[in-house]
Amino acid sequence: MRCEEEIKAMAERLSKIAWWNRHKLLEEEGILEDCEPSIRKEAIEKAKEIEKEIPLEELTMSDEDWSITLGKYSAINWVLGSPWEGSMDEGSLKASINLRMIHQHK
Repeated sequence: MRCEEEIKAMAERLSKIAWWNRHKLLEEEGILEDCEPSIRKEAIEKAKEIEKEIPLEELTMSDEDWSITLGKYSAINWVLGSPWEGSMDEGSLKASINLRMIHQHK
């Protein structure tokens, strides 16, 4: 069995991957342009930090990989104590799924 520290580290990594993908979708949709300049700047800086930490090959993913990543993140949150129904709420992952689906249909 993996130790709690290792599980939490993976949860953090998956959270960053999910955040980065959500950020890129917002960027592609032009939604970031509507944000306050300070918020947009902060988001761009955070995305760059994540890109330095995690290889781009792990960040960019197919729809299938995206679904698997969200499933892993949900399962890890459940293991760490989140209720199953709320295991994907952290970081608005449900919203990111919807945004990805909207983006695909354009």
